[in-house]
Amino acid sequence: MRETLRVWLAGTETYVLEVLLEKRQGKIATVVRGFLDALSRVYRPIIKARRFLYNVRILQVKQPFGKRRYSFWKVFLLALIISALGGIILAILIPTVSP
Repeated sequence: MRETLRVWLAGTETYVLEVLLEKRQGKIATVVRGFLDALSRVYRPIIKARRFLYNVRILQVKQPFGKRRYSFWKVFLLALIISALGGIILAILIPTVSP
């Protein structure tokens, strides 16, 4: 069964490549070429819309294994909070010396 499927897929791949490279002529090859052209015309705007949604960050890239991407503002606010807390802790631990 697997061998039959593998042989059939190899033959189909060869036929489609020959049709695309215009090595095959005839009515069936013309119909297959037209069908593939129609599929590409439908597929292209879908991919353009998907890339647009990623560019405007409506769709987000998923990070594998729990890795997180932080935006600039998140990192900036985190650094600001840490530095403010550090200043408060230093003010408590180091008493001010009055002359």
